Amino acid sequence: MGQAGNDLLAGLDRDKLIDSLNSLYCYEIATMVWAMAVRSRLSGQALFVLNDEMEELASESLENARALAERIGEIGGGLPADVTDFVKLSPIERVELPASTAEVGPIAVYGLEAVRLAIRTYGALASEVREHDPISHRLVIRILAKHVSREDDAESFLGG
Repeated sequence: MGQAGNDLLAGLDRDKLIDSLNSLYCYEIATMVWAMAVRSRLSGQALFVLNDEMEELASESLENARALAERIGEIGGGLPADVTDFVKLSPIERVELPASTAEVGPIAVYGLEAVRLAIRTYGALASEVREHDPISHRLVIRILAKHVSREDDAESFLGG
C-alpha cells in the first residue's frame, strides 16, 4: 500500500488490525472446511434440505477469506502459516460435526450459533475501524451484511 493509503491507517494499531483480520480469515476458512465436511456426510432428510446450502456456505466462506487475505496483504500483514492454529486464532472455540448428519435441526442450530458469533465479531471490528480505515471498514461491512442475511435465513428456517 502506498503512502496515502498508509496515512489512512493513522491512529490505528496496524498489528492489531492484522490480527483481527487474520482472526476473521481463520473463521471463514474453518467455516468453509466445516461446511464441506458436513456436506460430504449428509444423509436422509438433511441431504435434500441442506446439500445446496452447505455448498453455498463453503463457497461464500472461501470468497470472504480471499477478500480478507487480500486486505491483510495490502496493509503489510501475512496469513497464518500453520493451519492447525486456525481454530485457535479464530473467534470460534471449537469446530465440531453434528452427532447426526441426517437431521437438519442440529446442523442448522450449530450454523446459526456460528453465524451469530461472526456477526458480533465483524460488528466489533467494523466499529473499531470506522473512523480510521475506510477500506477495511467497507470490506468488513460487506461481509457482515452477508452474515446478517444468513442469520435471517437460518432463523426463518428454524421458525424464529
